[in-house]
Amino acid sequence: MKIKRIIIGIFATVYLLVAVFLTACLLTYNDYKISVFGDKSFIIVKNDEFEPSYKKGTLIIVKKNKNDDIKVNDEIFFYNTYKNQIAVSFSKVLKTQKVTDTQTTYTITGNYELSSDYVIGKADTAKVINNVGGILAVLESRWGFLLMIVFPISVIFLYEIYAVVKEIVRPEDEGKEKEVNKEEPAGDDDKPVEKSEEEEKPVVVEEKEKEVEKEEVVQTNEEEIQENKVEEQEEKSNENESAE
Repeated sequence: MKIKRIIIGIFATVYLLVAVFLTACLLTYNDYKISVFGDKSFIIVKNDEFEPSYKKGTLIIVKKNKNDDIKVNDEIFFYNTYKNQIAVSFSKVLKTQKVTDTQTTYTITGNYELSSDYVIGKADTAKVINNVGGILAVLESRWGFLLMIVFPISVIFLYEIYAVVKEIVRPEDEGKEKEVNKEEPAGDDDKPVEKSEEEEKPVVVEEKEKEVEKEEVVQTNEEEIQENKVEEQEEKSNENESAE
């Protein structure tokens, strides 16, 4: 039982951490549907566009670099807004041009100019986690989040409500049972048997008949005694007459 509880506790803790992390990722989405935590952006490789450098399903945690830290030949991740598309792209810096203290323009592969406002970070300072991106992409989808997070949490929440209501109702039921037990006799054997009038009548009649029989017996005995006395007196009188 202890091992089972430990396993359940570990599973519940891991699930809770995953649920919190996934919720935080969704809440920190920017306009390009990228989760941003401080100076770190979580990029999920959803296609083969970054190959051979990065495989599909890879999670890339990119750190935001200062403009001066990005040099020629550095590979960078940036937000691609070409033709109003929303995507993350990966390219090499061919040229840098400082515009102001906070603005820099980069020329990237294909001789496209890119403002530093759209730069996510350098590839060489990014952290790569293989295969995790695919799992995170599924969980972040509508159905994934609904089935893996919302539904289980709803079930747990409803079960907790049921358990609380059950604990509240149980003492009331136990109190009622105790009151009923106090009112009722301890056992059926000790309970006095109440007879109806119809059941009592035959008993009364039988008792009266027995009393009548006893009286008749007594009267019969008295009559026999008197008869015996009369016979004795007659015998005595006959004896006296014969003696004279």
